[in-house]
Amino acid sequence: MNEAPAALGATMRIGAAALGFSYARGVAPILWALVVLSGIELLVVHLLIWFWSPTAAAVLTGISLLTIAWLVRAIRSFAGKPVLIDGDFLLWRTGSLVALEVPLANVAGVRTAFPGEDVKRRDTLDAALVAYPNVIVDLKDPVRRRRRHVARLAHKLDDPVAFAAALSERIDTA
Repeated sequence: MNEAPAALGATMRIGAAALGFSYARGVAPILWALVVLSGIELLVVHLLIWFWSPTAAAVLTGISLLTIAWLVRAIRSFAGKPVLIDGDFLLWRTGSLVALEVPLANVAGVRTAFPGEDVKRRDTLDAALVAYPNVIVDLKDPVRRRRRHVARLAHKLDDPVAFAAALSERIDTA
């Protein structure tokens, strides 16, 4: 499968029949704010801890720097790993953090308007992370992901209307 990074907000073709839908514009800004806040915390709190124990401050600084590096790497992975509708499968993902492949035959429908309770339910896989989703995909039969069953998928896509149209077209013909 050929995966080239998309421009933010773009819908892109990934192969002969695949469609990719980006989410970086909706998900990344909140995470970038977390990176900035982590940097401020790194400077202020660790300086105060240094007066108490330079060794503890050094250890905490190392942990914080690794956490910030991990978060930046995760955010940067969003552009190259879109949500894909490819052949007979839907690949639901958020960069290198979340990935679930679902057969299109198991997709019951897609919604861009839904009650908040649907997002909060335990059987919802919310790939929007800290953003509020703007699309939900309902599954006919729950799928297993790690130790839980997932009955619906939620995400904050950059173009939820185009995604809903493309997915509806694919599941109608499946």
